[in-house]
Amino acid sequence: MPSKPSFQSRTALLIGEDGVKCLASSKVYLAGLGGVGGTCFEALVRSGIGSFFLVDGDKVEESNLNRQLLFTELALGSYKVEAAYMRAALINHRLQVDTRKKRIEAEERIDLRGYDLVIDCIDDVGGKLALIKSAIEAEKPILSSLGMGFRLDPSALRAGKMGEVQGDPLAKALRTRARKEGIDLCPVTFVYSQEFPHGHGEDVASMMMVPSAAGLLLAAEAVKALLGMKGD
Repeated sequence: MPSKPSFQSRTALLIGEDGVKCLASSKVYLAGLGGVGGTCFEALVRSGIGSFFLVDGDKVEESNLNRQLLFTELALGSYKVEAAYMRAALINHRLQVDTRKKRIEAEERIDLRGYDLVIDCIDDVGGKLALIKSAIEAEKPILSSLGMGFRLDPSALRAGKMGEVQGDPLAKALRTRARKEGIDLCPVTFVYSQEFPHGHGEDVASMMMVPSAAGLLLAAEAVKALLGMKGD
């Protein structure tokens, strides 16, 4: 009688048993659990990453429900890191998740010792640059999401370096501030959209498709980085 397939049996068919073991022993620092970061987190949980440190200071609001995969009406008013942990535990009860209910502030120094990979899904320029700078100084690989609001086309997403990015206001602000502070963004892999934004404003227009696709692309890049797979 054939054995019952395990949680990662289909994953092993793609990346091998050694790959599964590598992901299970990996520890990922992920900041930001919105439309991009939440989907990235769930994809990595289902991919078998063994340990996470999650950082987000926000609570779940009703306006999040149109696009943020991790949350339902049952989570309204909860901290996002707590709701994310509860959902992840329903997928893999062996998972190790540490959380912090806070926003990363500009010029904050983040201790990234012990982590194999850093993922930035922060939408604030100051906090974003603080995490990037900390990762570069700690010589940790880092993946970063750029702007996904005001966009409708998930097929326009790419992963690459900052020099490839055009028409992204968040990228422009990040480049300007990094230049002033003498921070080289070359070590960072960015997930960005080639689609120019459809409008602008303080309230960011967004549906689920583009942020979630960005989260999946980030997760794919994360798995490749952790397994030491070179890009095409």
